Amino acid sequence: MMLIKLAWRNIWRNRRRTFITVASILFAVLFSSVLESLQKGGWNNMINNVVNFYFGYGQIHQKGYWEEKDMDLALAIDDSINSISESIPQLDQIVPRMEGFALASTGDNTFGVMVVGVDPEKEDRLTALSERLVDGLFLGGNDAGALLASGVAERL
Repeated sequence: MMLIKLAWRNIWRNRRRTFITVASILFAVLFSSVLESLQKGGWNNMINNVVNFYFGYGQIHQKGYWEEKDMDLALAIDDSINSISESIPQLDQIVPRMEGFALASTGDNTFGVMVVGVDPEKEDRLTALSERLVDGLFLGGNDAGALLASGVAERL
Protein backbone atom coordinates (compact mmCIF):
# COMPACT_ATOMS: atom_id res chain seq x y z
CA MET A 1 0.00 0.00 0.00
CA MET A 2 2.89 2.29 0.77
CA LEU A 3 4.34 1.84 -2.76
CA ILE A 4 1.01 2.72 -4.40
CA LYS A 5 0.72 5.87 -2.29
CA LEU A 6 4.30 6.84 -3.14
CA ALA A 7 3.76 6.22 -6.85
CA TRP A 8 0.54 8.27 -6.84
CA ARG A 9 2.30 11.23 -5.22
CA ASN A 10 5.19 10.95 -7.70
CA ILE A 11 2.81 11.02 -10.69
CA TRP A 12 1.06 14.17 -9.50
CA ARG A 13 4.19 15.94 -8.30
CA ASN A 14 4.55 17.55 -11.74
CA ARG A 15 0.98 17.97 -13.08
CA ARG A 16 2.02 19.43 -16.44
CA ARG A 17 4.30 16.48 -17.22
CA THR A 18 1.53 14.06 -16.21
CA PHE A 19 -1.05 15.75 -18.49
CA ILE A 20 1.39 15.83 -21.41
CA THR A 21 2.15 12.12 -20.96
CA VAL A 22 -1.53 11.17 -20.66
CA ALA A 23 -2.45 13.30 -23.69
CA SER A 24 0.32 11.83 -25.84
CA ILE A 25 -0.68 8.27 -24.93
CA LEU A 26 -4.35 9.07 -25.61
CA PHE A 27 -3.48 10.62 -28.99
CA ALA A 28 -1.27 7.64 -29.96
CA VAL A 29 -3.99 5.12 -29.08
CA LEU A 30 -6.69 7.04 -30.96
CA PHE A 31 -4.44 7.62 -33.97
CA SER A 32 -3.42 3.96 -34.21
CA SER A 33 -7.07 2.86 -33.84
CA VAL A 34 -8.16 5.14 -36.68
CA LEU A 35 -5.32 4.01 -38.94
CA GLU A 36 -5.97 0.34 -38.24
CA SER A 37 -9.67 0.73 -39.03
CA LEU A 38 -8.80 2.51 -42.31
CA GLN A 39 -6.37 -0.26 -43.20
CA LYS A 40 -8.83 -3.07 -42.45
CA GLY A 41 -11.64 -1.25 -44.25
CA GLY A 42 -9.47 -0.70 -47.32
CA TRP A 43 -8.32 -4.33 -47.31
CA ASN A 44 -11.89 -5.63 -47.01
CA ASN A 45 -12.99 -3.30 -49.78
CA MET A 46 -10.21 -4.56 -52.09
CA ILE A 47 -11.18 -8.18 -51.44
CA ASN A 48 -14.84 -7.36 -52.02
CA ASN A 49 -14.02 -5.62 -55.32
CA VAL A 50 -11.97 -8.55 -56.60
CA VAL A 51 -14.63 -11.07 -55.58
CA ASN A 52 -17.62 -9.12 -56.88
CA PHE A 53 -16.11 -7.75 -60.07
CA TYR A 54 -14.40 -10.82 -61.49
CA PHE A 55 -13.27 -13.91 -59.65
CA GLY A 56 -15.99 -14.84 -57.19
CA TYR A 57 -15.13 -16.83 -54.09
CA GLY A 58 -14.09 -20.03 -55.82
CA GLN A 59 -12.96 -21.54 -59.08
CA ILE A 60 -13.47 -24.99 -60.54
CA HIS A 61 -10.77 -26.40 -62.83
CA GLN A 62 -10.11 -29.77 -64.39
CA LYS A 63 -7.54 -31.87 -62.56
CA GLY A 64 -4.03 -31.02 -63.74
CA TYR A 65 -4.92 -27.56 -65.05
CA TRP A 66 -2.84 -25.60 -62.51
CA GLU A 67 0.28 -27.63 -63.25
CA GLU A 68 0.17 -27.03 -67.02
CA LYS A 69 -2.32 -24.17 -67.52
CA ASP A 70 -3.17 -25.56 -70.92
CA MET A 71 -6.36 -24.57 -72.79
CA ASP A 72 -6.76 -28.24 -73.77
CA LEU A 73 -7.52 -28.98 -70.11
CA ALA A 74 -10.60 -26.77 -70.17
CA LEU A 75 -13.51 -28.15 -68.21
CA ALA A 76 -16.58 -28.95 -70.30
CA ILE A 77 -19.72 -27.36 -68.88
CA ASP A 78 -22.40 -30.01 -68.47
CA ASP A 79 -25.27 -30.82 -66.13
CA SER A 80 -22.92 -32.15 -63.43
CA ILE A 81 -21.16 -28.76 -63.20
CA ASN A 82 -24.43 -26.85 -63.21
CA SER A 83 -25.86 -29.11 -60.49
CA ILE A 84 -23.04 -28.13 -58.10
CA SER A 85 -24.87 -24.90 -57.29
CA GLU A 86 -27.93 -26.93 -56.26
CA SER A 87 -25.93 -29.21 -53.94
CA ILE A 88 -24.14 -26.33 -52.15
CA PRO A 89 -26.72 -23.92 -50.70
CA GLN A 90 -24.15 -21.13 -50.08
CA LEU A 91 -23.19 -21.12 -53.77
CA ASP A 92 -25.10 -18.37 -55.54
CA GLN A 93 -24.17 -18.97 -59.16
CA ILE A 94 -21.69 -20.57 -61.52
CA VAL A 95 -20.25 -18.42 -64.30
CA PRO A 96 -18.35 -20.33 -67.01
CA ARG A 97 -15.24 -18.63 -68.36
CA MET A 98 -12.33 -19.58 -70.58
CA GLU A 99 -9.29 -17.35 -70.43
CA GLY A 100 -6.26 -17.11 -72.65
CA PHE A 101 -3.87 -14.62 -74.17
CA ALA A 102 -3.46 -13.49 -77.77
CA LEU A 103 -1.60 -10.93 -79.82
CA ALA A 104 -3.62 -8.00 -81.13
CA SER A 105 -2.17 -6.16 -84.07
CA THR A 106 -2.89 -3.04 -86.06
CA GLY A 107 -0.35 -1.70 -88.57
CA ASP A 108 3.07 -1.95 -86.95
CA ASN A 109 1.63 -2.11 -83.40
CA THR A 110 1.40 -5.52 -81.75
CA PHE A 111 0.54 -6.07 -78.11
CA GLY A 112 -0.68 -8.83 -75.84
CA VAL A 113 -4.32 -8.96 -74.80
CA MET A 114 -6.29 -11.22 -72.51
CA VAL A 115 -9.10 -13.06 -74.28
CA VAL A 116 -12.01 -14.26 -72.15
CA GLY A 117 -14.81 -16.44 -73.46
CA VAL A 118 -18.00 -15.99 -71.39
CA ASP A 119 -21.69 -16.65 -71.23
CA PRO A 120 -22.81 -12.99 -71.52
CA GLU A 121 -25.96 -13.30 -69.41
CA LYS A 122 -24.30 -15.16 -66.53
CA GLU A 123 -21.24 -12.93 -66.69
CA ASP A 124 -23.39 -9.80 -66.47
CA ARG A 125 -25.18 -11.16 -63.40
CA LEU A 126 -21.83 -11.56 -61.58
CA THR A 127 -19.85 -8.54 -62.80
CA ALA A 128 -22.58 -6.08 -63.93
CA LEU A 129 -20.36 -5.43 -66.93
CA SER A 130 -23.19 -4.01 -69.04
CA GLU A 131 -23.49 -1.08 -66.60
CA ARG A 132 -19.82 -0.15 -67.10
CA LEU A 133 -19.78 0.07 -70.89
CA VAL A 134 -18.22 3.23 -72.31
CA ASP A 135 -19.57 2.82 -75.83
CA GLY A 136 -21.54 0.26 -77.82
CA LEU A 137 -23.90 -2.51 -76.76
CA PHE A 138 -23.42 -5.42 -74.41
CA LEU A 139 -23.33 -8.91 -75.88
CA GLY A 140 -26.49 -10.99 -76.09
CA GLY A 141 -26.72 -14.76 -75.60
CA ASN A 142 -26.29 -15.69 -79.26
CA ASP A 143 -24.12 -12.78 -80.44
CA ALA A 144 -20.96 -13.62 -82.32
CA GLY A 145 -19.21 -10.43 -81.27
CA ALA A 146 -16.49 -9.19 -79.01
CA LEU A 147 -16.37 -6.72 -76.18
CA LEU A 148 -13.15 -4.69 -76.03
CA ALA A 149 -11.65 -2.84 -73.11
CA SER A 150 -11.40 0.89 -73.81
CA GLY A 151 -7.58 0.80 -73.69
CA VAL A 152 -7.42 -2.03 -76.26
CA ALA A 153 -9.95 -0.24 -78.48
CA GLU A 154 -7.85 2.95 -78.43
CA ARG A 155 -4.68 1.08 -79.39
CA LEU A 156 -6.45 -0.71 -82.24
